[in-house]
Amino acid sequence: MSKLSGNMILVRDLLKEYDANAYRLLLLSTYYRSPISYTPKSMNYFETEYDKILRVKKQLFLELDLHNGFGDNEPDKELVLELEVAMNNDFNTPNVITGIQKLVKKANVALRGNENVENLSSLYNTLDIYLSVLGLDINLKRLGSNDKETYLSWQDARKNKDYDKADEYRKLLVEKGII
Repeated sequence: MSKLSGNMILVRDLLKEYDANAYRLLLLSTYYRSPISYTPKSMNYFETEYDKILRVKKQLFLELDLHNGFGDNEPDKELVLELEVAMNNDFNTPNVITGIQKLVKKANVALRGNENVENLSSLYNTLDIYLSVLGLDINLKRLGSNDKETYLSWQDARKNKDYDKADEYRKLLVEKGII
């Protein structure tokens, strides 16, 4: 891309279409000594990857919030060690992103498998470490009692196959950005 050939994209224009953290992932996916190869396809890929990360962090946060599971549980030592090795290996951020993808898969399996709160807390803390190292800030707010009640009612309606009621609750939760 160059200004002379007319195919230059300004960051402010890019950020009108994409999330800043998705763009940050794209930048970090390239080794810092290599040129960055931007294409709309690659940007869409990292937008999708960021959405996966955001969705898992929200789900872990929600589960921990509902079960008062926030605590000082140790992060996953193996994954933290992989992070340290990658960063000590000449700031190898592409490997860190691979570690985040691995962590997202592990968290999804844990969430579907109804893991205990301590394990979910450990995964959440590990994800927080990875994200903070890369400068990806995802700040979430704890649920109020009304929001918790709405979420639990949504779960009950789904379990009881009352889909009309579940859809109403889901709409409220989506409007508030909870799910």
